[in-house]
Amino acid sequence: MAKIRAEKIDQKPWEYILYKIDQGGYILTVPYSPKSFVDAKLNLKLSVEECELVNSDPSWVRLFAEKVRNSPSKYLSRSLSPDVF
Repeated sequence: MAKIRAEKIDQKPWEYILYKIDQGGYILTVPYSPKSFVDAKLNLKLSVEECELVNSDPSWVRLFAEKVRNSPSKYLSRSLSPDVF
């Protein structure tokens, strides 16, 4: 997969980082702990519907990041490789 160019547009330490990508849309990076002694992060390319929510409701990103952090296994299939952007 080709590298995605992205610009960081919002960040809440230990909660999420939101990137706007050149092709349109967003990538959300969410830190989580799959085990008590391991820190990891999920990079999720947001769907069209999720992008609309980002644009219409500023609190949605924080709430969605919390869902991802609490149930990361539900989102692993959507995770982008860290070297993609």
